[in-house]
Amino acid sequence: MLPRATTLPLGKTGAPGAFTMLDLDNNDPNGTVGASTLSDWITNGYNKYLDLGQYFSDPGAKFNNSQIQGALQARYNSDLLFPVYDQLINQGSNAEYHIIGWAGFHLTDAQASGTSGTLTGYFTQVIWQGIVSSPALRRPQSPTSGSIPSPHRLTRKRSVMTYRVRNIAVAVGLALIAALLTTFYVANYKRHVRQSESTVTVYVAKHDIPQGTSGADLMKHGLIASQDVVQRTVVPGAISNPDQVQALLTRQDIYTGEQITLRRFAGHAEQGVRVQLHGTLRAISIPGTADELLTGTLKDGDHVDVLANLKTGDCSTCFAVRDVARDVLVLQASATPNGAKVSNTESSVMLAVSENREAQKIFFAVQNSAGWSLQLRPVANASDSPEDIEGIQSVLKDGASSAAITHYLNGRLK
Repeated sequence: MLPRATTLPLGKTGAPGAFTMLDLDNNDPNGTVGASTLSDWITNGYNKYLDLGQYFSDPGAKFNNSQIQGALQARYNSDLLFPVYDQLINQGSNAEYHIIGWAGFHLTDAQASGTSGTLTGYFTQVIWQGIVSSPALRRPQSPTSGSIPSPHRLTRKRSVMTYRVRNIAVAVGLALIAALLTTFYVANYKRHVRQSESTVTVYVAKHDIPQGTSGADLMKHGLIASQDVVQRTVVPGAISNPDQVQALLTRQDIYTGEQITLRRFAGHAEQGVRVQLHGTLRAISIPGTADELLTGTLKDGDHVDVLANLKTGDCSTCFAVRDVARDVLVLQASATPNGAKVSNTESSVMLAVSENREAQKIFFAVQNSAGWSLQLRPVANASDSPEDIEGIQSVLKDGASSAAITHYLNGRLK
């Protein structure tokens, strides 16, 4: 008597971006696994210890990929390893499954269409502890174990049990799973109600944050906010202070409600110029001397003000000095070779300007002023003084007493 077939659904499960796929490599810095890697795990196995505990979700409906479909079809009539989980938290590649066991599943069919699909077969056994997965020996007519959504090899053992006895054992095992999950839920709920759990402060996204957003803009534009969460729900790498990402850029989109983690950020050099431009942001290259460009001091990712001395008339003293732009991001600083002295020869910097008017002011000042310079802003907690314009009169009179001004004027009349 053949065992009764079971059909398991594939698709969105419990959290945005979670599609029932696991990232078994917790040392993976990107939080995602390529289709070729997943298909290799299905075909050849994952040769590392499979512990119980937290595993990251691998976002996206990769089961619809042709490589993975081919690997599944090659595994028909063989045993795959499935995770048994009792909790799913967070979203996207930060979503985590809490694995409490592994179940063997004999695969007979796999179907996928768009963001959904099914796996058909029957359960064979349940393991309530971590296991060591080893590459299976290749046999032409009997491929051994793999897994989907958590691709592992489970070494197949011959059993003298009849299908009837096996089916009874599977039913009992599944009943035990249901009983354990119910017991865990009730106990966890009571513990949550009766006991106060320690909380920590993390930062979460208030809105969707696109790739290429600077860490400095997160607080400045109200994109993130602090939130107290239970210690056990803290995502690995979660920041506790916005200064940790002040000089970095988002390497991936961050979705509303996600905890802000360092794994979603990278340095300016790693990202490149094009990735840092978005929306109305534009890149402009400014030529100048080493003094004007702060060569040797200025670094990629710094923020600067642009100060210019502009002519206001035909007289020799008809000039005014003011900041023509503030808080401008440096995409590429003027480079100085290692060990070389800074010379005052012509060089250039690349700045990111946020709007056309700002770009026009900077370009006009560089092309027409009697002199200009970049001013380096503080790396953290920078603030701006009120806008001001200085000329010959204000420079001479500001802070001087009436007697000093009279003395100056009388000296000019002689």
